[in-house]
Amino acid sequence: LFSHTLNCDESNAVSTAQIQKKIRQLIASESPGAAYSDQQLSELLAADGIQIARRTIAKYRTELGIPSASRRNAKFSP
Repeated sequence: LFSHTLNCDESNAVSTAQIQKKIRQLIASESPGAAYSDQQLSELLAADGIQIARRTIAKYRTELGIPSASRRNAKFSP
């Protein structure tokens, strides 16, 4: 029923669902064979004002059923 929220920059709160949606969008936009690592995703989100740990990114990515960067890259290897 209720979505957890994370505090971001200056009283801006973002729900877990919004962060997961943003992660999904970032991964969908990555170049084939050049998948973003969890650290890179964390940095991209930080640029949007969402401070989130790499480990939390990994947790959310797993919950979304999205494989790690190495597995996403392997999908495009010859």
